[in-house]
Amino acid sequence: MSKTYITSDTHFDHSRILQYSPWARGHFRDVNQMNEAIISSINGVVAEQDTLIIAGDICFGSHDRTVEFLKRLNG
Repeated sequence: MSKTYITSDTHFDHSRILQYSPWARGHFRDVNQMNEAIISSINGVVAEQDTLIIAGDICFGSHDRTVEFLKRLNG
């Protein structure tokens, strides 16, 4: 049975978040490591057959870069 998940503000490729957020600054050496952690966290919960709704602020990059991230997410 599939499930529906809702998240928001994944902020892929938002390198400045490493400066703004004390938590992020202490956990990730760079934006690529942060991106991979977000993908891993989502895919650790959401299965391929599930529905994933991302309500805004997906990526701080180009349309093509956003599509790259979305293709890597389950759901």
